[in-house]
Amino acid sequence: MQNFQLQTIERCAEVLILQLQPAPDPQQDLAALQQWLSLQLPEARCQAEQNIDFCQIRFYFQQQPFLLTVEHYTASCWVEAGSGEAFLLLSKLAEALYPANSVDPSSQGTSI
Repeated sequence: MQNFQLQTIERCAEVLILQLQPAPDPQQDLAALQQWLSLQLPEARCQAEQNIDFCQIRFYFQQQPFLLTVEHYTASCWVEAGSGEAFLLLSKLAEALYPANSVDPSSQGTSI
């Protein structure tokens, strides 16, 4: 099973762009991604979905819904908020995933 490390988080408008090493494969790494997310956020309550081109993990942070998506075609990984209240927590979520740094909630495209 893959061991992922979060290299950077970038806040781009309404999503968090995650740079994981090694880059996850949506077809093979769903269980490993769920495990990684559960280790980072023990209260996450993950639910996973998988397709040929992407995988998605619905999870909770501070009782608000979020969606982690890994897409094959763009080789990208991002988190989007599942509600207006969750959107307000994106910066706190970034800090919880990557506690060595922080994200300015007003920033657009700031890497941490």
